[in-house]
Amino acid sequence: MSLRLRAFYTSLATPNFLIKQQIKNVFIEFYADPTLESMEYSVIRQKIVDSQFKCYERMNKAPPYKKKGLYCNRTWDGWLCWDDTPAGENADQNCPDYFQDFDPTEIATKYCEKTGTWFRHPETNRTWSNYTRCNSFTNEKRKTEPCLSYYIVICGKSN
Repeated sequence: MSLRLRAFYTSLATPNFLIKQQIKNVFIEFYADPTLESMEYSVIRQKIVDSQFKCYERMNKAPPYKKKGLYCNRTWDGWLCWDDTPAGENADQNCPDYFQDFDPTEIATKYCEKTGTWFRHPETNRTWSNYTRCNSFTNEKRKTEPCLSYYIVICGKSN
């Protein structure tokens, strides 16, 4: 069973575009047993919906931004909740754990421009969060995990 994720970065002029925009243009492609895949998709989708709900609750309960100067408004980008961020600064947080190939110990970032607006991707002119590190090293980490487990088994626990 495999689940492959790809982000959709090109602009579309179709009636479905708004719907696709709402899920932040993430398409899940399924392989192998469709029943198992759709169950996995449902779990992922539910995690994202739960996170979105918690984000909107948090944004509504949080006090207004009181610091001086420009800032980017708190927002939900489709995967993570981002707090108000001072202009010219990066917001960062751990990657989400929704996807098998995302490493939640890695860092996702979102840049607040000096103008107080969130960075826009130059190709799409849409606000953009940087999740590239979230799956950059997952293959390398998977290769070293069996070696680490083997080392722990061989060496054992010492007191």
